[in-house]
Amino acid sequence: MGIIPINCAAADLAGSNLLVTFTLDTDWLPAASSGSSTVISCDAIAINDGDAAFFRLYDSTGATCHAQGTVAVTNSDLPIDDINIVAGQSMVLTNWTLIQPGA
Repeated sequence: MGIIPINCAAADLAGSNLLVTFTLDTDWLPAASSGSSTVISCDAIAINDGDAAFFRLYDSTGATCHAQGTVAVTNSDLPIDDINIVAGQSMVLTNWTLIQPGA
């Protein structure tokens, strides 16, 4: 399981293993309504094996992290069907609702 950095400004820590990279379209997040917005779906192929623990959202250069959160089957920022990821596995991101802080 990856070690979650203390915040988005912190670098990835030793023991973190990049499992999947989703490339989002420019219109990936529609305008918020009542403090939340649902991500437009996208897909990717897993590049490494491991248990998903957290996600990070980077800019198009991959240099600046804008958000991060937990990944788990329940009670997480990014719910996932199964945290066990296998290289070559098809991954689809759908119906992920982001809630504005304080909403």
